[in-house]
Amino acid sequence: ESKTREKLASAFRHYGAAHAYFSQAPVNDQPTFVILCLDLSSLYSAVGGEECLAKALDRCLDTTKSFSEDTVYDAFGLGPTDWFDKMLALASTVEERVFKLVQNLAKLEKDAGGGNKSAKWKDVYRAALTSKMGMKQSESPNDPALKLSQFHGLFEAIKTKRMQFS
Repeated sequence: ESKTREKLASAFRHYGAAHAYFSQAPVNDQPTFVILCLDLSSLYSAVGGEECLAKALDRCLDTTKSFSEDTVYDAFGLGPTDWFDKMLALASTVEERVFKLVQNLAKLEKDAGGGNKSAKWKDVYRAALTSKMGMKQSESPNDPALKLSQFHGLFEAIKTKRMQFS
């Protein structure tokens, strides 16, 4: 068991260092940053418990800036690339992961019997669903910039609600 703990601690250190580096990366490295955040989120999820699931959620929400209007605008300067296709696929993956984590956190909260006084994860889940329902259907379904903007809005709403409880 101590070997496992050492390996896990080492993995967290390495992922943490990579996270710090790629969080400041230029726009063409944003797909790498998002993948890194998803991997780090999975690592935290594997440990389990509310604290680690919350950290897993936070790592997913770290990707919010990767889908912002500024990042999308900068991506247009890259010229014709597959950046938008990658980012759209990753945004869907992050969205799925965020909803699964928030659901699991709300379930843990309910199972702990916190009642209404500690329904923070239920409130975060409600905010996530409300934001998702509020995402406008694109008039131009082939506009990747608009789709990424909608994902950014969704992640930002969840992040804002999450920060109320930190």
